[in-house]
Amino acid sequence: MTGFWIVAGLLIVAALSFVLPPLLNRRGDAADGPTRIEINRALYRQRLAELQRDVDNDLLTQAQYERGRLDLERELLAEVAEDSAPPTRTSRGGAGRTAALVGIAMPVLAVFFYLQFSTGFDALDGSSTLPSVGADSGKQPSIEEIAGVIEARLKQNPEDRTGWIMLARVHTLTGRYAAAHRAFARADALKKINEPDLLAAYAQTLSLAQGQQFAGRPAAMLEQALKIQPENPQALWLAGWADFQARDFARAAERWQTLFENAPGELVDRFVDLPQRIAEARRLAGLPANTADKAKGSSAGKTAGDTEPAAAPPASITVSVNLAPGLGERAAPGDTVFVYAQAIDGPRMPLALARGTAADLPLEVTLDDSTAMAPMFKLSGEDEVNVLARISKSGDAMPQSGDLLGEHAQVGTRENVRVSITIDEIIP
Repeated sequence: MTGFWIVAGLLIVAALSFVLPPLLNRRGDAADGPTRIEINRALYRQRLAELQRDVDNDLLTQAQYERGRLDLERELLAEVAEDSAPPTRTSRGGAGRTAALVGIAMPVLAVFFYLQFSTGFDALDGSSTLPSVGADSGKQPSIEEIAGVIEARLKQNPEDRTGWIMLARVHTLTGRYAAAHRAFARADALKKINEPDLLAAYAQTLSLAQGQQFAGRPAAMLEQALKIQPENPQALWLAGWADFQARDFARAAERWQTLFENAPGELVDRFVDLPQRIAEARRLAGLPANTADKAKGSSAGKTAGDTEPAAAPPASITVSVNLAPGLGERAAPGDTVFVYAQAIDGPRMPLALARGTAADLPLEVTLDDSTAMAPMFKLSGEDEVNVLARISKSGDAMPQSGDLLGEHAQVGTRENVRVSITIDEIIP
């Protein structure tokens, strides 16, 4: 899949099940014992703890842990959607969950969205029902199918604020940031969003919808979240990047230092390279290195800001993009052109991204660390990448049928190379 599984992976924080109450419970079963979703949530917690133990015992790499974790999150989402199925429905076996425990066989959805489910669903009371998905085939429904299920419920009950929030979450997972922003806006119209985590998620979605820019309303939302909860991890992390983007490096360092000092060690570890980010912001602000605070979690023994991050070799790719003859009629001038680099092995989220319109073709863009979409996923972190160009009529990051695509595989990042891509494929 060539979709944009995006950042600002900025948010690798809380486990989905700790904070995602059931989307619905069968009320008739409530008095008889734990509901299916409650059991699934307990299993989720147990398996997540087992994954962490395997990492601690060097049985899994961190990358395998993240893949397994996302697999579990996807399964829990599926269980939420399936919980309204008839009692006679056959449940899935445990093989998929076992695979999740070893962190294999599932594509990474998006590092940037780990914290997207940290809070915000506490209002779910199980009073409504969802049509089932995947019941006929017995297969786990896709995220897109889950989105369809939620949309179907919202057609029946458009006043369901929690449903709109859930839809925004799922659209974010699939890279449909404009749709996610619209869903958050519907929830906000029903009842003003003032929950700190939801404000942060809303701000992040809006920033993605407007080209990964935090300036303006997203930054204001983050300030509002921090006014309500000054030590909110997600808001501090994102607000720090908003400051960094605005070149207020001193304030970015201050935000991240607050996050570092107040978040539990296991939470700090989920913000990749947080001490190095603090050091980088302090250096750019002309501030001295901070050696006072001991690092936490797996970073124990280090200090926040005590060492400069190792300088990665410069990475830059200049990309010339043109449209193949014969496809011109399929691209309207206002269609969005995405040009991006992906790791050859690993998560599919872009390491660098540039945008244009079909009217700009042929166009030339430069991909480098300044066009990174998440601080922990940069072009300089890879020796070789795949470079793609896609024309999207919808403007969504998620590839859709009818989009036009071109690719240049295995491009080196260290030589400041130039490549040409001809958009010559139609996504079926």
